Amino acid sequence: MMITVSSRLQLRNEKYLPLHADPPGFMVKLLPEKGRAVFTTKNVLHGEPLLAYGGELISGEAGERREAREQSGFRYFFTWKGKQLCRDASIEPKRSPRLGRLVNHGWKTQVNSKMKIVEGPDSKPNLVLFALKDIPTNSEILYDYGIPDSFKFPQPPEYVFQLENEKVAEGPPTASQTMSSMTWRSQKK
Repeated sequence: MMITVSSRLQLRNEKYLPLHADPPGFMVKLLPEKGRAVFTTKNVLHGEPLLAYGGELISGEAGERREAREQSGFRYFFTWKGKQLCRDASIEPKRSPRLGRLVNHGWKTQVNSKMKIVEGPDSKPNLVLFALKDIPTNSEILYDYGIPDSFKFPQPPEYVFQLENEKVAEGPPTASQTMSSMTWRSQKK
């Protein structure tokens, strides 16, 4: 679904779109079965924009070439105005966390958000998660990656938890240190 906005205030039920910075109200927790996960620190209303999936906007072909060189769970492929594009968030941001890239997959009964394409004031496509229902405080944000129900996620690397627990990491872990080597592709338009 594509939404076109000429200002940050035009969408129904939204205060603003989180296109350039993460809004307040979210935090990252480490879960043994998933690794990093994004949780709410406030109540969220149905239809509210949550987080943007940041990263470099490149062509789908460029994304495929990068994926062939190094697999990443942080490349989001999608179609916009008839073109295959990729939002490559495989490099850990240094200035702000950009939590949209850390939102995990949820199975049908768990999903509480949906990724939508939002055309910004600069006429470029942005990937923004919106709440599908009211989400209470301290809930994990989950959306459907468009993968089959039979898919089995690998266990996150053990050293992720050791680094976090020992506080010995010299900065944020890289994408390859923390997530499985998978690429999520948007199945819905």
